[in-house]
Parts: sequence; structure tokens; C-alpha cells
Amino acid sequence: MVLNKIRRLGTVVFSVGALSLGAGLLLHSAHAESAYPKQTITIVDGFAPGGSTDVLARILAEEVSQSLNQPVIINNRAGAGGMVATSHVARSAPDGYTLLLGTIGPIVVNPHLMDDLSYKPLEDLVPVISLVDVANVAVVNSEHPAQSVEDLIQMAKENPHEIDFGSAGIGTTAHLAGEVFQQEADVEFTHVPYRGGAPAITGLLAGETDLIFSSIPTAVDHVNQGTLRALAVTGDMELETLPGVPPMKEAGLAEYKLPSWYGIFAPKGTPTEVIELLQNEFQAALEKEKTQKLLISLGMVPNPVLSEQFSKQVKDDWDYWEGILEVADINLE
Repeated sequence: MVLNKIRRLGTVVFSVGALSLGAGLLLHSAHAESAYPKQTITIVDGFAPGGSTDVLARILAEEVSQSLNQPVIINNRAGAGGMVATSHVARSAPDGYTLLLGTIGPIVVNPHLMDDLSYKPLEDLVPVISLVDVANVAVVNSEHPAQSVEDLIQMAKENPHEIDFGSAGIGTTAHLAGEVFQQEADVEFTHVPYRGGAPAITGLLAGETDLIFSSIPTAVDHVNQGTLRALAVTGDMELETLPGVPPMKEAGLAEYKLPSWYGIFAPKGTPTEVIELLQNEFQAALEKEKTQKLLISLGMVPNPVLSEQFSKQVKDDWDYWEGILEVADINLE
């Protein structure tokens, strides 16, 4: 009888243990099923394939896809200087599967130039991580008399409005770089907007303009071939891509500042744990030596700034550009 009681007790203990184990397995299974990511992640780029943002997105997408063991694809939604893509992501589900490769234009510049944007970047988007800092380069035709930034400033002071600077369009980084230059140097250029960076370079080579604050990838081959002369880069340091070309701060404008970055953004409401995972994945991809070498060769400076600090940076840049644009009196409408 005692033996039967022991057997019955053992059965009860085993049953309770089995139930506990089963419950644990069910919880683990539920957690595994809800774990992020479990489907394709899309990075939305607001510019056409082949541009600098597209190249950056594809380089990092490959690394992050391998790490997460899920496809990471690029969706190029070109239009309105990146605003079409930004609006799309701002309205997307906050689940971490639709991300934006954002630039300063649609995030911190254009909202000051237009009153009817379909999104509010500081309210509708969460900065995940800053990826790279992007510099422009001030270039003149190789036959232009200006040999330096100081020469250019002197010529502009002696001939107000007679120096024409081209850009990829109103409100683009190339345009804004010229506006900052004018304010810091206290000179007045005449702005000539083109329909993109390549046409602006063509105009410069043809003598239609005197100067362009070009993106590095667009100008570097012409500089190396000797058809364009590089006067200075807009970033804080000399670039390996353009050795010997000084930063603007050392070329004659000590207070010159052109904050320009590419970063990843997610729709507001995206879970914190997803934001943290994504920032860690993109940071790891950026810190790989092969990735850094490739990006530097393209004129991009890897600078992963994580979500909290990147959010502060976006707000600071918002205030900075508000002041610059007020003085420049630019309007896209």
C-alpha cells in the first residue's frame, strides 16, 4: 500500500513537471514566433538607383541581411528631393520592416521651405542611427582664375553677383553649401540651379557657371583628370578621396559649417527593442574594415551615432538650418 502511494505521488509530480515543461516550451515557442525580424526588411531610398544614398543602402543591406538571416531590400522612391520616400515611411506600419535612408533635405531642411508637407519629421519618424557624414567639394573649371578659396572670396567682394554658382537644384545640399559660403564670407553669388548634379557639372565644364559645391562622387573623376580644380571640401577634415584638398575651415572660412549626413529612420511607434537591434546591426556593418574602406573611397565618412544622440543631432541641425534658410530667403513653393 505504501508502495502504491509512492507510485501515485510520483505520477502527480511527473504530471506537474510535464505541465511546467510544456508551458515553458509554449512560452519559448511564442517568443520565437514573435521575434524580430521574421520577414523581409525594406530600406526606402528617396533617390534614384546609382546615387550615393543608393550605393550606401545596398552596401549595408547586404551586411545586415547576412547578420539577421533575413532579406534586406532597397525600394527607390525618387521624387521631390527625397520627400516622397520620407512621406511613405512616415505613414508605414511601425513594425521595423519599413525603414528610411534619410538625408538632411527632407528631414531638417525642406520642412522650413514648405508649409504643406505631408509629414512632420520630428514627430512622425524615429532616428535609428546616423550612418555617414557627407562632404561636398567646391570646384571651379581648371581654366578659372581662382586658385584658392581666398581668391574666390576676393573676386566675389570685388564683383558682387558676378560669380555664378551652379547646383543640383534649389534646396539641395549643393545649393545650401553655396548659401552657407556666402553668409560666412559675406559675399553675394548668383545661384544657377540645374536638374541634378551631373547637368550642373556639365554646365561648369562648359563655362556656364564659375563654381559648384558638388558631391564628391560626381566631381572626383573630373578633379583627377584635371578638368576641374578642387578648392576645398565642406567637411571638417581632408578626405582620402581628394588628398591635398583642405577643409573649408582651413581654406579661409574658419566658421564654415555644413552638417550633412545619411541615416536610418523608422516610423514613430516602432518598438524600442527593434530600434536597439537595428542600430546595433547597422553599427556593426559600418565598423567592418572592408565597409569603411569602400565608403571612404566614395567620399563618405562612416560615423555611426546611435539613436538617442542622433535624435539630439537632428534637432540641433533643424535649428541650425532654420537660421541659415531664414537669412538665405529660399522658398520652394
